[in-house]
Formats: sequence, structure tokens, C-alpha cells
Amino acid sequence: MWRGQLRRRLGGLEAQARRLKSEAACERLCQLAEFEQAGTIMMYMSLASEVDTRPAIERALAAGKTVVVGKVVGQDCQIEAVRLSSLHEAMARDQYGVRYPEDATSVDVGAIDLVVVPGLGFDGTGNRLGRGGGYYDRFLNTVSLRALRCGLAFAEQVLEHIPVDEHDQPVHLLVTDEQTHRFVDR
Repeated sequence: MWRGQLRRRLGGLEAQARRLKSEAACERLCQLAEFEQAGTIMMYMSLASEVDTRPAIERALAAGKTVVVGKVVGQDCQIEAVRLSSLHEAMARDQYGVRYPEDATSVDVGAIDLVVVPGLGFDGTGNRLGRGGGYYDRFLNTVSLRALRCGLAFAEQVLEHIPVDEHDQPVHLLVTDEQTHRFVDR
């Protein structure tokens, strides 16, 4: 029910609106003190329905930050953090169509300062609704990961309440094209 509602909302965004909203969300993200202070940032390589992360990735690379993206690996579909040197390097796709560097080099998750995560939806307390596979929840639950967690979404993806299970991992911040939400109790 929740996922269907959010998919319909996202499907209703026209290409031009999606581009402008993506640019606004990325600009807001890049202006965060947490983004500016991070030496290593994990971003996601966006799918067509998600905020396009390319502007934020380009800014991070231009600032000399280490940029990491996720690569889904193994039978249990774990996310492996791999280094991204350029958006123009050769890319491969995992079983879900998500791009990652073809010659990917693993990065220790303990070195990541900020993780920018996608989601189908978020709520006003930092809860995140993913696509249903639990990949990011498992990754965010990695013991050695101490990074600040930041959701990145369109304003249309923010709901009043999202139901959660015990395995669901919340975010500390949520950045949209319209505002930044900070969840101090996280």
C-alpha cells in the first residue's frame, strides 16, 4: 500500500520538474556542514525515479572528497562500498540495474563519514521506507559503520508516518528539494 502510493507520486513527476527538484535537493545537500566536513561520502547511483545524485557527486569529487557508492553482491545481496573516481569511468550494473564502477575498489565502511541513502519514502521522525529488499537496512546496520545517515528525496516522498519493523534503519537527516529535517533524537 505505502510503496504503491509513493510510486504513483513519483510517477506523476514530469522530467523537467524531476530535474529541477533534483538540482535543488543536491544543492541543499551540498550546503550542509556535514557534507562540507565529510572526507568520505557514500552516495547512491540514482535510478530514474530517484533524486538524481550526479550534481552532488560532481561537487564532492571537485572538492577532493572520497566518493563511495554501493555495489550489491552475493547471494544475500549485501551492499559493498566501492570507490567512485569519476562519473565518466566505465560502469557496470548489478542485478537491479544500479550502476557501479566497473573496476570497483572496496572501501572500509569505517572510513565513511556521511552516507546518503535513497528511499521510496521518509517520515517526519526519520523513518525510511525502501524498495522492500532490506539492502540498505542491512548495510546501515553494519557494526563498523559510524557515519551520519542522510536521506535524499523529493518533497513528495515525505509522509506523515511510515510503518517500521525492528530491522528498519532510520536516518539522522533528511534533505529534500524544499527543506532539511534534522532528527536530533537519532
